[in-house]
Amino acid sequence: MKLSERIVLSLYRIELHLYPGKFRRRYAPEMLEAAQLSYSESRSPLLFSLSLAIDGIVGATREHLRTATTSVPSMAVITMLLTFSLVAVSVFHQQILRRGADRAPQQIVSSLKAHASSIEEATILQAAAPAEIASPAWLESQSPFTAIYNAQGDVVSANATLHGALPQPPRGIFKRMRDSGLYKVTWQPESGIRVALVGEPAASGQFLVAGQSLIKAETRISRFDHILLWIWAMELFGMLLLYQVRRAKGTSLPS
Repeated sequence: MKLSERIVLSLYRIELHLYPGKFRRRYAPEMLEAAQLSYSESRSPLLFSLSLAIDGIVGATREHLRTATTSVPSMAVITMLLTFSLVAVSVFHQQILRRGADRAPQQIVSSLKAHASSIEEATILQAAAPAEIASPAWLESQSPFTAIYNAQGDVVSANATLHGALPQPPRGIFKRMRDSGLYKVTWQPESGIRVALVGEPAASGQFLVAGQSLIKAETRISRFDHILLWIWAMELFGMLLLYQVRRAKGTSLPS
């Protein structure tokens, strides 16, 4: 089983606890088995994972509504359930996109370390026109930059600049690279510039680093969270409306 599949199924197993206990004890094993089979057949693990999370929210809410009464405590429990579920979906979505931003830099670092017979031979893609990290064009792009740093963490060479100078992250991160090997971190040199950095020490004692702008990923996260906020507001409004209607009729919710 792939790591991503383990993560998705573990989160889904947690999400199943949102269902009423009686329903969960009866159907949870079958639902987990169906989710695992569907994941293995899906073309897009990300879309499937989001769909699974949303289906879990809808299903758990439906089962609670089937047995709930119009009492304030019952409606409060369902509202908390919806809120928790949407927050979980938001966090999961953020993690997926954040890991995606690390993918290209990590591939560059791994390839550079594996195929360069020496750091000097790799000495960074001496580009005629280095990318400017602070430029809107680069920030909105998904084009990674590559850099080499010496054993003290000073920049040696790079195919990008930051306000005309070679990019120089805090030297403290290089100790973490030396201690942990492959190291991933978010670098924010100034307001409005956020970079997913991936670095790894080389045999020579120098450090290979690649980075990619996080602006595009964070914009997508913000848009998605706005959608979830609207969904939460509409669900809350629907719950209040249903409560008022059922209270006026003096009946319980349908079973």
